[in-house]
Amino acid sequence: TFDPNHGLSMEGTADSAAGDAPTPEPTATPVPTPTPRPTATPEPTVAVIESLVLSVEPSVTADTGEIFLSGESAKLSWQLEGEVESLHAALVEGDNSLGIIASGFTFPRRFFQQGLEYVFRVTAMPKNGRRLGAEPTVAELRFRAMPTVIRADEIALSVEPSSQDDGGTLYVDREAEAFSVSWDLARETERVEAELYRNGELWLTGLQSGDSIPRDQLEEDVDYALRLSALPLGGTLMGIEPTVKELSFRLFPKPQPILGLRLVPSDGSAVKDGVARVKGRQAQLYWLRDSGLVDHYQLTATDAAGRAVLAETLDGAGMEYSFALPQPGDYDVMLIATPLYPSEDVGDAVATLRLHALSTVEQYWYFLAAGAAVLVGGVTAAVLALKKGKKKRKRV
Repeated sequence: TFDPNHGLSMEGTADSAAGDAPTPEPTATPVPTPTPRPTATPEPTVAVIESLVLSVEPSVTADTGEIFLSGESAKLSWQLEGEVESLHAALVEGDNSLGIIASGFTFPRRFFQQGLEYVFRVTAMPKNGRRLGAEPTVAELRFRAMPTVIRADEIALSVEPSSQDDGGTLYVDREAEAFSVSWDLARETERVEAELYRNGELWLTGLQSGDSIPRDQLEEDVDYALRLSALPLGGTLMGIEPTVKELSFRLFPKPQPILGLRLVPSDGSAVKDGVARVKGRQAQLYWLRDSGLVDHYQLTATDAAGRAVLAETLDGAGMEYSFALPQPGDYDVMLIATPLYPSEDVGDAVATLRLHALSTVEQYWYFLAAGAAVLVGGVTAAVLALKKGKKKRKRV
């Protein structure tokens, strides 16, 4: 039979092979590395602004809490505690921003105007505040310029209804049922006191602007005065004296006629029989009156043919006027004065004057006549002096 192993034992062969090969060393089993677990991200929070303090130096604080600058300059600064992501600082007056500033910025005193209030405003956004929708922290500091004495031209006093005559005297309308006193000041005040005086003595106190007083409490020929005392805001703190302003007035007298109105040449021209002889071509006139208040004048002039050469309306304060004469001849001048308060019994006053503009020939003869008069006067005086001298010698 056929032996596939050719008489060899398979077991022996396997053992021999096994005995001949090296025995492998055992290897360690790897330990798997644990996967780290993800940690939670902390939620962001809004930082806390613990304090935001503003200051302006140098300054003083009144009892009312208002702050006033007290030096030649103003230093604006702030102190902040806390983390911020943005900060904005500005100086504001009313609705106007005067600029963005940095802490410690100094303004000169002249930068600030009297009567205005300024706001130093700082806006701080805390860290993470914008992302988380937080509101910014806002701090404000209000202050005013250093107070100064109120000037008289910053106070306007009035008494109404009233009018002024040509001399500047203020009169209350006697036809009014009442008159009011009022005033206006250019800047804020700490204290205002208004009083009425009668002939220099205190009459009414505690007046308010716009107060109305019955007109029948005023008397004729009495001097009245509205006196106002004004202290600027912060004046007491800074030791400033109040400013006093006064407005004098009287009750308008009963309507009086304009008396004694007359026209007079102001160039020295002689007036004879109501005619003024004018040398040259320029008429110079002025007018006078004995009494009465005038609202306005109307001055007219016509030539011998009735043609108008002048028609002017003049203010009641006017007292003189000059105008050109076109040619030699006669001119009729009329002045009409209208009273300040006309009535049924008091109307216009009229004054007239005729002007005669001398021709060249008339001026020549006028000159000769004037010279002859002077010569005759001189001779007469000399003759009288001689006669007087002879009488004295005879007595001796």
